[in-house]
Amino acid sequence: MRLENYEPPEYKLTKSQAEKQKREISEQFDILSQREDNWDGRDSKKPTVLTLIHGKNVIDAMLDSVISSGYQCDTPSISSDGDGYVTAVWYKNERQLHLQIGEHEAEYFKVWGTNIDTEMDADFLKPENYVPLWKWLIDVARAEDARDRAQAQLTAMSPT
Repeated sequence: MRLENYEPPEYKLTKSQAEKQKREISEQFDILSQREDNWDGRDSKKPTVLTLIHGKNVIDAMLDSVISSGYQCDTPSISSDGDGYVTAVWYKNERQLHLQIGEHEAEYFKVWGTNIDTEMDADFLKPENYVPLWKWLIDVARAEDARDRAQAQLTAMSPT
């Protein structure tokens, strides 16, 4: 038995799960669209219509890209910040992936600790970053190590 293409099953997402996820994200955007300025009592700006559209498009594109590459992409926590940007965040063990999306731009923030100089990274988000960022978040290297260990166990159990 060969495990070349093995990945842990928890990384897979069915079509019905993906559709449910899209509905949940749409519901989160519906809530954001109802916000008014000062929605949190701290003079925070509401997201503009253009920011909401761009935010939904970016998140949907990222989900589509990750899922079509064969990975489960959990539903992010979606909100807006004080400047009216749409924010999305995913958590996996000690790692976090944050998106901050404006009307015409998007940035990502990778966080794996509390030190802003040595345990965080940020850059502009581009479509070619979607899958590599997700692989970083779920720590594909750890999954590949698990695959290799499983292959070694199978090899050891095989009659020679």
